[in-house]
Amino acid sequence: MPYSYEGEQWHGYGVVQAKFKQRSEGVSSGTEWLERQIKAEFNEWLRPD
Repeated sequence: MPYSYEGEQWHGYGVVQAKFKQRSEGVSSGTEWLERQIKAEFNEWLRPD
């Protein structure tokens, strides 16, 4: 995806992700679930090999 900022070409990539929860248990519960999911994925992604 071409992208430039202040005339400099960006050399990277973008990530788009969707989450789906089978059963809704309310907005607050869904928000907490999403937060836990994202934190777990970031922790895994940032973990040194």
